[in-house]
Amino acid sequence: MKKGIRKFRLARIFLILNFICLSGCAPRSDRLLEEQNNGFKEAAEYANQAQDYYQRAVDKYQQIISKKQDLKRAYFELGLLYYQHAEYELAAHYLSKTANPQADKYLALSLYRGGDFSTALAAFKKIAAADNETLYYYAELCEALNLYDQALGVYRSINAGPFLDRARERINLIARLGQRLLLEDLPYEIQEAVNTDWDEDAFADAGALILIAAEEVKLTLDKKAVFSGQLLIKILNERGKRRFSEIEITYDSTYEKVELKYARIIRPDGVVIPVGERHIRDVSKYLNFPLYSNVRARIISFPEISIGSVIEYKYELQRSQLINEDDFFISYRLQESEPVIRARFELAIPEEKQLNYKILNSQYNVFQAELEPLVSQDQGYRRYLWQFQQIPAIIPEADMPSRARINPIILLSTFESWQAVYDWWWKLSRDKMQADEEIKKKVAQLIRGKTTVLDKARAIYNFCAEGIRYVAIAYGSAGYEPHAAADIFFNKYGDCKDQTILLVTMLKEAGLEAYPVLIGTDEHIDLQEDFPTLNFNHCIAALKLGEELIFLDPTCSACSFETLAFSNQQRGVLIFTADGYKIEKTPIFASGKNRYESFLELEINPDETVNARRSIRTFGLFDISQRLFFRYSSQEAVSEHIKRLIQRIVPVSRLIDYEIQNADNLDKDVVLNYSFWGQQFVTRAGNLRILPQLAFLDTSSVARKARRYPLDLGPLHTSKSEVKLILPAGFKIKYLPESSVHNSPWMDVEVDYRVESNIFYFRQLSRLKLRNVAVSDYEEFKSFIENVSTQIGERVVFENG
Repeated sequence: MKKGIRKFRLARIFLILNFICLSGCAPRSDRLLEEQNNGFKEAAEYANQAQDYYQRAVDKYQQIISKKQDLKRAYFELGLLYYQHAEYELAAHYLSKTANPQADKYLALSLYRGGDFSTALAAFKKIAAADNETLYYYAELCEALNLYDQALGVYRSINAGPFLDRARERINLIARLGQRLLLEDLPYEIQEAVNTDWDEDAFADAGALILIAAEEVKLTLDKKAVFSGQLLIKILNERGKRRFSEIEITYDSTYEKVELKYARIIRPDGVVIPVGERHIRDVSKYLNFPLYSNVRARIISFPEISIGSVIEYKYELQRSQLINEDDFFISYRLQESEPVIRARFELAIPEEKQLNYKILNSQYNVFQAELEPLVSQDQGYRRYLWQFQQIPAIIPEADMPSRARINPIILLSTFESWQAVYDWWWKLSRDKMQADEEIKKKVAQLIRGKTTVLDKARAIYNFCAEGIRYVAIAYGSAGYEPHAAADIFFNKYGDCKDQTILLVTMLKEAGLEAYPVLIGTDEHIDLQEDFPTLNFNHCIAALKLGEELIFLDPTCSACSFETLAFSNQQRGVLIFTADGYKIEKTPIFASGKNRYESFLELEINPDETVNARRSIRTFGLFDISQRLFFRYSSQEAVSEHIKRLIQRIVPVSRLIDYEIQNADNLDKDVVLNYSFWGQQFVTRAGNLRILPQLAFLDTSSVARKARRYPLDLGPLHTSKSEVKLILPAGFKIKYLPESSVHNSPWMDVEVDYRVESNIFYFRQLSRLKLRNVAVSDYEEFKSFIENVSTQIGERVVFENG
């Protein structure tokens, strides 16, 4: 109703004005307009004159300096002139050249305001008798450099004038001086939460209790967003103390600003300790990468934190622009690593805007939380409210699925369709995929002599994966708009979206068809085809070959062409083409793609020492881990690693030599060869000689009697181990275990033993066929693993002489 009245009043004013204009007042209106225009014209003329006089003054001082006339005075006055016109770099240049005592103040101020903090600090320290203005900005600089004790000392030395009150305000903000607070002075809700006695046995595994987690998001009518949060956390033990002693609030300074309302500690004795600004800092998360300087973090370091104390902080994050200037999305996860006693989440959006929401992983809502919101309308907004109590912590289990697959999650989004997502992001990225001359030269160099499409694509991929340094920033954390391919090529570093844009650009320059792809990795929420949103944390590329898509991740410097990290496999993806979007799923590599093959040849000498050679060849995901280790480890670390491998075979041993092949070649599989000498390979029992256990099946995954969550066995793979043992004269077989084959829905295990003349052969082949074991199948799987482990655990026994 009010909105309608407002419109009527505006319309009524418009009609009145028109009536006046039509009633013969036009001549006066023209005169007023002419006077106004003349005023602007006159002001512009004065501004031009001021700029002209400023430049004349600069030129005159330069003439004086060129003639070397009273340089001390000329340098000072020219530097002061530049300072007054905010030309701080030039001001510092000339002020540093003069010995005029007054120049010291303006030199320090010029350096400070110009952003050269370290040099400014030294300049401020040189000032013999600083006035109160100088002292104030000196202290402000100390704050910027996190020198809070020094800043307090300087602020306290200000004794009069307009800077005194400002100094006192800063002192209070830094040290939080003032009236002493007690718990009883805080709101009743806080008192009640802190004073509640909790059953310690019920939270024996917790490091802390999240007493209150109150979060609110509001999309404003002018298409902005305000996020606010209040957290109250009780510290139970050293683990909780270590985890919550520092809180980090990450934000994008391009569109967001963070205001910390307050942060405080409530000691066990009820005394409230406010956190001053000396314990709060705002830092760049990627200081060494200027392209991503917009990613910042407000960090709160809680002083005097102790077991039994409670920390509380409240903040507000304001976003000046929605993602595409119109839409919004968020995912709210119910469970945390610590129990949540009381949680409240509210979303307010303009009532004309449509909100979509979806519940994920509801089967894990065993604590019966109400996942449907209370919906109300108020003053042009529609409000969605969720309230929860006694949410248990996620208790980690070995080999459990990622938390994104087991945590009840509420997805919220205002995107109407995947087409809307496509239209927005394609507009951001399409013009970034332009090859400049340098990129064109590099592509021509890379594909020179390559005759097949695969060879060309492989050469370009290898360059982007190895030649462009990856900055590990999750997609969206540094914004959603990629940088231009030319910028990434020039700087030789980029985050996932930037590396992908460069790879796609170079592939297209080579005449190949490629597209950028948004993906949520395994630890993130997977794409929901029926729920359009921007819930992705990674960006990769897709190369089209005929009807086939090959997915490529240039951020994986150790991944060979066509190999995807496990976290990128079997994930929903959004593909961006010039003709529109496609939703696909990345493949999961079969067991034969990821292989670990070991061949060990040993010769037992007459004195029962051994000479041995071993070769380990890796493929697929095993190849990635081997390549990473060999690339980025020192020779000493590699040598120690190989010695540990040998000691698992022979307790007393000596490494003779080793060779690593293809660690720096993405086109070939990594091979490790080494030779060694050892003793005590066989165990003596009279005239019997017992070999070490050769067949082995890891049973650590079934250590638990029962499970809360499915068992995640990791990537599908094949492992092959072969042993060739040359026996000395006199060694005869006493006991040879039976060869066997063991099959299950999840994995197959084959073990083979044989002796030919004086040579013993062993072979084990293990093949993982399914990634997950459901909770309902765990008992059967556990029985299979334990039975197979027992059956293949028999030893080979020889008789000597």
